Amino acid sequence: MDYLRKHAGWIRAHKKFLKQHPVNTHGFRAPKLSPDEVEQIQQNLLRSAAKKTRHRRTDNLVGCEYDLLLVWQLHAALAQSPWWWCLCACGGFEKFKAIDLVAGRVTDCGCRESERVRIAKLRKLKKAA
Repeated sequence: MDYLRKHAGWIRAHKKFLKQHPVNTHGFRAPKLSPDEVEQIQQNLLRSAAKKTRHRRTDNLVGCEYDLLLVWQLHAALAQSPWWWCLCACGGFEKFKAIDLVAGRVTDCGCRESERVRIAKLRKLKKAA
């Protein structure tokens, strides 16, 4: 019974809303377009649909160099961005996302940071001595 009361209350509220905000009964009238304009609109719709389906990078990056990294082989092609095995100039292998490589967010396997820390420790030891 409560369900019916709630349902009836919803119908009353909806009818009140429709009275306050009447629907356009004439409908939408599209502007008159030439065949060229129609073709242009259809091409734009196809282009935008194609852009939406491009969700991951499928480029072959083998052999490309990104700062100290050389792309070696494909690790895994996942939904968003494929992962690539990269050889660093220091000799280390590490895997990175293609989008991070192309955007320049990764430039090495982490060797620069470890080298910076090692040099900072050596400087500290020299100052202490």
